[in-house]
Amino acid sequence: MKHMIEITGTDMVKFVKKVYDLSSPLGLGLLHFRDEPLSDEDAEEIVNSPCGVTMDYVHGRACKMRVTEKDGKLYIPDTWFDHSDTDLEQLLEVCTVAV
Repeated sequence: MKHMIEITGTDMVKFVKKVYDLSSPLGLGLLHFRDEPLSDEDAEEIVNSPCGVTMDYVHGRACKMRVTEKDGKLYIPDTWFDHSDTDLEQLLEVCTVAV
């Protein structure tokens, strides 16, 4: 069972942009890769999705991140698929959590 990290209160646009920045193109994602930062508009679209914040491949980058809501609180897994522990630590720097 995965453990979860609470990120309630985090600026979700900054969070989504950091997920994107820390992710690399993989596989066929190379065909859609954009070597530029994620725009605020694209980040807001992800944050405001009716499905919640779920990032699989974004502009070719394998983001592989999902934010889960439970009882009004937001959580992410304590491991990040296809990313290093260092990537997760860097991501948590934009969150309002004690690491």
